[in-house]
Amino acid sequence: AGMCLPPLWKKCHKALQAIPLYPQSPSTNVAGIPVGSIITASLGAVLLWVFPDGEVFSAYTALRILVLIYLTLLAIKVPSALALTTAGSQFFHVLRSEVGPYSLGIPELMLGTMLIAWTTRSLYYRKLQLERSWILYAGLLLLLTAAIASIFAPYPKFAMRSLRLVLLEPFLLFILLTTYLDRRHARALLASVAIGGIVTALIALSDPL
Repeated sequence: AGMCLPPLWKKCHKALQAIPLYPQSPSTNVAGIPVGSIITASLGAVLLWVFPDGEVFSAYTALRILVLIYLTLLAIKVPSALALTTAGSQFFHVLRSEVGPYSLGIPELMLGTMLIAWTTRSLYYRKLQLERSWILYAGLLLLLTAAIASIFAPYPKFAMRSLRLVLLEPFLLFILLTTYLDRRHARALLASVAIGGIVTALIALSDPL
């Protein structure tokens, strides 16, 4: 299996590069990121919000799974585009009232696609794609301390949910953003966050519930 895996990765990678996952027009780039990939990733995030929640085997659930698979493939091919879109989608937390210790919103789903793509790319290149810094190690230490404290909390399930929302997800988002974005993308990142906030505000004004 170990001998067959690298050739399989190469074949899959070549096949993925040949698939047109985003429109080539307009052909302009934003800090080296194709505009078509950013637009397509943004539309995918919007579709995740548009499709309502359904039962496990409902049509809406199937459509959301298809969108997530597509976004994962796009993240493998153009991770910087998904990184920008995931950052901008963080405001989508307020669009749906997620309850319960294991509930997942649109930002978590986008983050999940990025994590799968990050793992896949690291396996393909046989190198852990990670920007190491003192912030990374400090965050890991803080996360470990908070995880141990959550285990002994009076309500461990909800303590773990708070741990996920307050520490784990922002930390993972920081890791992915620093891995796939650099100083060239600073303006694009700010624009993505601003646009995500404006879109969320407009949606909330039209449908406050």
